[in-house]
Amino acid sequence: MGNIVLKKSVKMHILVVFIVISCVTFDNAKGMHIIGTWNSVRFSSLLAKFSFNTVEKDTDVDGGGYVYGNVTLRWDGPAHKDQILPSYSLMLLDNDAFPSYDDVLSKQSFDSCSEIFDVLVDKTNYKAINKCNPTNMGKYTREVPCPVDQICPTDNESDLVQDSQFTFKVLDKKPRYWFLTLLACYPYDNQSASRNCTWAQSSPDTVVDYNIWLINGYPNGSFNFNPFKFQFSYEQQTLLQMFMVFAFLYTILFPAQITAQCGQSHPLVKLLTLCLFLEYIGVVCYFIHYVLYAVNGAGMTWLEHLGQLFQVAMQCCFMLLLLLLAKGWTITRTDIHQKKLVLGVWAMYSIFYVFLYFWQMLMISLVSDVTEYQTFAGAIVLALRLVILIWFLYELHTTRLQESAEPKLKFYKYFGIGYFVWFIHLPILVIIAALISPQYRLKALTGMILSGDLLSISAMVYLLWPSRNPTYFKLVVDERKVLLQKYGYAYNTI
Repeated sequence: MGNIVLKKSVKMHILVVFIVISCVTFDNAKGMHIIGTWNSVRFSSLLAKFSFNTVEKDTDVDGGGYVYGNVTLRWDGPAHKDQILPSYSLMLLDNDAFPSYDDVLSKQSFDSCSEIFDVLVDKTNYKAINKCNPTNMGKYTREVPCPVDQICPTDNESDLVQDSQFTFKVLDKKPRYWFLTLLACYPYDNQSASRNCTWAQSSPDTVVDYNIWLINGYPNGSFNFNPFKFQFSYEQQTLLQMFMVFAFLYTILFPAQITAQCGQSHPLVKLLTLCLFLEYIGVVCYFIHYVLYAVNGAGMTWLEHLGQLFQVAMQCCFMLLLLLLAKGWTITRTDIHQKKLVLGVWAMYSIFYVFLYFWQMLMISLVSDVTEYQTFAGAIVLALRLVILIWFLYELHTTRLQESAEPKLKFYKYFGIGYFVWFIHLPILVIIAALISPQYRLKALTGMILSGDLLSISAMVYLLWPSRNPTYFKLVVDERKVLLQKYGYAYNTI
């Protein structure tokens, strides 16, 4: 059996490597690459949220992060260098300035540009501005669009990343979020005696094309290039290594479970194999996405969503498996007691869980630091999970009262203790998430959730291994016992 499992594991590894190489070969996406168009009618757009950190200490060249690229006017006719361009602002705002900036935008007042400028003077390095001089606009603001085949007016050629029209350089000793925005405002001289600079609203209904990269590290062929950090925002760093380790572990565990199932056709074992398959495919989808992201910074977003959907399906199927075991189906009982109730509760939980996935994808904004479980939909899922936990413990207790065989009683004991932890670990993680900085939250929660799922599935594989099949699942149908179960009496007390 060991040789069979080893051969299947090798085949699985070859398949995963082939998929990764194929995706890298045929995917032409670039960097943490933001490619798109913006119409100035929208007034302001948040393009990206990214956390920079110092990749290499004690160096001003390779340390920190860079934002660079091109922003050009979409022009119907032939473009030329002397064409008159409208003026807009591309800004990189830190997490101190952006909330105030966002508050002003929510008012949508006529003089929003002036209010935004006042906020930025208070919150950023714009205090140095004393007149409307493009070269004195501030460290993290650029006047866009840029002239065709030329650098942006507020950039120095010596500071530019190769083949880019503008470059922002961020040297943060402590990781924090930065927000890249496009704004339909431009600086102008109000001709006052003090010649102070202020902002006015730009001309509406103009389309701008942008092609922008955000990275950690020096982009011009740095010798300190780190593939696990270079393309990733700080909160995503180490995710690739996590999914690589778990993909490897599931590549060993899944063939072992397939081999174990070949010798038995028990429905609970088949359901466990389905759970393991869903989790394995979900982890592999995430792994391939992050491998691609490390290569080109974009990855395949649809693979990430597919991986999350597989993991949602696994959570739902695993909960059904636990409920059936708590009911003692095919172990103590020959049928599913209160079948419609079990399937109804499970279906309701599954529907809310899938709804939470779409809620997270559509309703939680890029600006927000909350997790999906800190929303109203997430609270409903957590409440349902706790209710099902109480029901799970009640059913397990009732099933044990109807069982007299010592091995099965021992099975229920360890099963109940172990999977009580599985039920309760998600609410605990939500509490932990509320106490962790957003910079570390994603990495911590991903690691704990993946570890918890792996331990839970591995323990179930051990409990339902074929050598224990005769002990737990060898049923002798006793008509008297079935009759007593039907009317809710404990067989061992008669």
